[in-house]
Amino acid sequence: MTQPASRRTPRRRGFTIPEILTAFALVGIVAGFTVPRLDWARWEADAGVRQIRVALQGAQRLALTQQSTVVVGIDSANARVRILEDVNGNLAADAGERVTWRPMEGTVRFTAPPTLLPGAVAGAGSGAALMNVGPRAVDGYPSLVFRRDGSASASATIYVSTTRRRDVEYRALVITQSTGRIDWWRAAGRAPLTWIRGSI
Repeated sequence: MTQPASRRTPRRRGFTIPEILTAFALVGIVAGFTVPRLDWARWEADAGVRQIRVALQGAQRLALTQQSTVVVGIDSANARVRILEDVNGNLAADAGERVTWRPMEGTVRFTAPPTLLPGAVAGAGSGAALMNVGPRAVDGYPSLVFRRDGSASASATIYVSTTRRRDVEYRALVITQSTGRIDWWRAAGRAPLTWIRGSI
């Protein structure tokens, strides 16, 4: 025997306000324990080295597609990368040649670590951030030149860190001369640092 329609209890839909407030309070408590433990500086260092890598890969791609040299300069003092589309190949910014600046984001800066990447080039570099064999100074900036075939003018290592410069915040970009390949590395542990290859 079924109940009359007037005696049926209505089905409950949704949540009550006290239930929602309780859920938000629990989420807030868990976030309060978790957020202080997150190391934002490491993530910022990762983002910074990826940003430089993208700029270098873009410069290499530009050299291939335009079939001209592209010069990437490191402005350590102002924490930015200079990209010169050197159409005539004279390694100078002439009228009509485009110069693009890519500033570093956040607190990421070019700086040498206490322990260099093993096996990386550490020759007569100009400045602490860019170390390579036979660095070229183009318009006053230590520079790397990408050629029409995608190769680089020299093998190079570029180091970055956040302004805090903790050991685990150092990152390195390694550019291979013959292919222009760009790999990045992450510092681990305390000095003397160990280096781990980054992904993506």
